[in-house]
Amino acid sequence: WIGLQGLKQIAREADEGRPSSELSRSLMNRIGVPDAAGVETFSYGAGKLEIAALATAVAESAQRGDESAIGILRAAGRELADMTVSLHKKLGIKGPASIAMSGGVLSAMEIVREEFKKQVEEKLHGTTFLEEKVSPTKGACTLLKTFMK
Repeated sequence: WIGLQGLKQIAREADEGRPSSELSRSLMNRIGVPDAAGVETFSYGAGKLEIAALATAVAESAQRGDESAIGILRAAGRELADMTVSLHKKLGIKGPASIAMSGGVLSAMEIVREEFKKQVEEKLHGTTFLEEKVSPTKGACTLLKTFMK
C-alpha cells in the first residue's frame, strides 16, 4: 500500500506539471527510471512484492523530511487503525483491546506506528499496546480465551 501510494504521488506531480518531489526522485532512482513515463512502464510490469519493496524508499524520504512521504506514512497508520477498529467491532470484543505492535511496517516505521496508536486510542479508549514481540499463535490463543469467557 505504501509503495503504491508513492507511485501515485509521482503520477499526480506529473499530471499537474509540478516538479518531482524528493520522494518521487527517490522512487524513480530506486526503480531505475528517469521520469514518470518510466514509472508507468514499471507499474504495469511490476509484481506486488516489487511495489511493496518501495515502502522503504518512502520511509527514507519521510526521514529526510519530505512532506508527501510523511503524509503517505500517516495515511498508512490511519488505514491500519481503521482495519484494527473494524476487526475489533466485527469480533464483538467488549471493552479495551490489547494490540501487539508487530509486523514489518509497525515495527520499522515510527510515523506509521505513532499515527496507528493515536487513531486506535481515539476510537478504542483504554487500548494497551504490546511493544514486545508476541507470536501470532500466542495472540490467537489469547483471543480464543476472550471468546471462551
